[in-house]
Amino acid sequence: MTIFYLDAVAGNDANTGLSWAQAWKTFLNGPTAVRLNPGDEVRVAKSPDPTNVSSATWTDRKIQPSVTFAAAPTKQIDAAQAGWVSLGAGATVTNNQATAYMMWGTTPGTGSALQVVNAASLQGAYKDLGVVTDFSAHQQVCFWFRPSAAFDCTGAQNLNIRLCSDAAGVTVVNTLVAPKWNYAATTWYPIVIDNGAALGSNIRSISYNTTNTHSLTFYFAEFFASPASGLTLWSLIEDNDDTLYPIRSIRNADVYLMAAYAPTVAGGGCLTSSMMDTAWIGTTATFTTRKRETYKMYATTGPAATTWCQTNRAGVWVTGTKTLCKYTFGWDTGTTTQNGYTFADNLVCLGTVLNNTNLGWRFENLVAVRVSTGITLTSNAQEWDKIGCISATNVPLNFAGFSANNLWDLASKLYRVDYYTNGTTNFVITFGTGCSGATLNLPNIWGNSIFTFTLMQTTVVGKNIVPSTASNLGGNIAASNNSRMTFNRIEGPVVTGSTSGSAINGLTLNSSFNDYISIVSMNCGTAGVVASNSFGTVVDVGTFAGAGSFMNPSCDGIIARCASNISSNVSKWIPVTNPQINNKLYVQDINGPGTASVFVGLSSQGAAVSYFDLQTGDVHTVGSKAWKYFGNGFAAGNIGSTNTLKLASAAAVANKLVTVTAYVKRTAANQQCGIRVPAIFLPGYTTNQSVTFTGTTGTWQLLTITFTPTQDCVFDVEAWVLYDSLVAATDAVWDDLTITQAP
Repeated sequence: MTIFYLDAVAGNDANTGLSWAQAWKTFLNGPTAVRLNPGDEVRVAKSPDPTNVSSATWTDRKIQPSVTFAAAPTKQIDAAQAGWVSLGAGATVTNNQATAYMMWGTTPGTGSALQVVNAASLQGAYKDLGVVTDFSAHQQVCFWFRPSAAFDCTGAQNLNIRLCSDAAGVTVVNTLVAPKWNYAATTWYPIVIDNGAALGSNIRSISYNTTNTHSLTFYFAEFFASPASGLTLWSLIEDNDDTLYPIRSIRNADVYLMAAYAPTVAGGGCLTSSMMDTAWIGTTATFTTRKRETYKMYATTGPAATTWCQTNRAGVWVTGTKTLCKYTFGWDTGTTTQNGYTFADNLVCLGTVLNNTNLGWRFENLVAVRVSTGITLTSNAQEWDKIGCISATNVPLNFAGFSANNLWDLASKLYRVDYYTNGTTNFVITFGTGCSGATLNLPNIWGNSIFTFTLMQTTVVGKNIVPSTASNLGGNIAASNNSRMTFNRIEGPVVTGSTSGSAINGLTLNSSFNDYISIVSMNCGTAGVVASNSFGTVVDVGTFAGAGSFMNPSCDGIIARCASNISSNVSKWIPVTNPQINNKLYVQDINGPGTASVFVGLSSQGAAVSYFDLQTGDVHTVGSKAWKYFGNGFAAGNIGSTNTLKLASAAAVANKLVTVTAYVKRTAANQQCGIRVPAIFLPGYTTNQSVTFTGTTGTWQLLTITFTPTQDCVFDVEAWVLYDSLVAATDAVWDDLTITQAP
């Protein structure tokens, strides 16, 4: 195995690639198939680590701006919306035009920008700023630029931004040359120009001109100045939850976040259905805010619809044997350790960071930024660890085409998929059937988006899911067998800043077996969770609000739990069309603080269901609370099915006797009930440890279970009742549970 090195900034493709000093620069000409063999590794330099900017206040769902710094990290030059005039003949200036602009209105499709129509002229336009302004604490100039047709600046042609000391844009103090790119027609570009030294201290006007004549129409928006190494349009800004966001603009201390960026959209530049799409969602707070700078994945001609990283050599894959090729990103060239990430940035959402169709590869520590499609892996025998995408207009991550069991590294995980919102395209994460064992870290998802996951044995850690229009579902999770998902908040669309959920489903499960889903809060208008063909799924919700049902399953074996009081009307919770088997609904505080109910065998019979209730009327010890089962034989499930309730969980150490006791009572002679410890959580046991009530009906009996686990463990203790259709309504009660372990 040979280790090669690639540095997208300091490398050179003419190098040997055998050390950081001899690193290659590009994937196209560096690690080619001629140079690589199966088993080789290419180590790629990391992009800069995050740095602190200063303290800022992040405001929940404030349309604009979402972030306000205590001390301004930038200084506005001009918004390029009013007051510009022609530098001379050949340029026609239109202020506040609303054909092409970076969106600033309170609703989508509103805004304005500067338009300059040139007629074979070098001259452009200028603006008198009105007062002399000191920019000497700043070194960079940022703005948005859009040409009407291709504008090639890779040769002698330049676009010059000039800061002037006079009021007419003529006496130049600083000339800043825009990046030497071939600018595509009708495309909005975020521009950052570093002067290499302090800007002038006596600036009265700003102007622009070109080196050679042209006959194009230019559009400009949002000129501002940044300090050396300061926050710019190319930076990513990071909140206190380590989520990163692109920047739409900065006006002195105010930062405006970018929604899903569509560079060729003339009016708006952002794909939004509501200006709320560009807001930040989270708990309003003031904290130290950081920024990240990225590697720019363009060549000499600028950002384009290209692929930054492609694989040229296939690894070896035969039954029982693999020899992988590797791209490992995030390497520190100074310490020669992999201690960070490589953020590859297209800037204008046109390209793809990684597209691999060759089998036998491993990828680590790579994040795609501002791309069309982030990362596509569509071949067998692949491994990955800590990869993700920030802002994509197409599909952020597509892991498809894997055959079952061909992913060998079951510890693989995704770094994060950050800040995605789009007016037309869904948020889609696809894993093939062989991609089990990944961890997916999701950011806030809002805007006119439906999130759709096709996952297998995957852990999802999500944040806030808030669509902006009532036509969309909050999310769809399909074929996510044995997955674990956690979300902060899922709610209906935000309407005019309201926090009320509209008429949408919060979460739709389809063919997702044996999943566990935890949601801190949910606010939806139609149904919190709709489950179809999703057997054995457990859904936990902290608080629920909305006009519709909490849970609407058309499948069996669903366990739903909620810790808030919504309604004692069970039919409001689960209005299914046909009786379902072994479904359970746990409702905390349904009758007031300190009480709870668990409904089982939920069906279209509404409140006529069997349920467990934590009550004080029928107890073994005076003053205590006891779980009581209220049986309705006609709605409890199949004959012979068992309704269970977890009474407690406890930890035990290996090889020491555990004793579990509880007092149990039944009200019908043929009602079978008792307590048990499921074997699935009990090392050393293959069958449930269970004991059955055998006492006199209507009296309490002390039941005891003993066992000795062979390993340290956390086990459950359950109450159980066997359904008997001959009894229309039967009750059983559990009280005074104790768990002890021998010293």
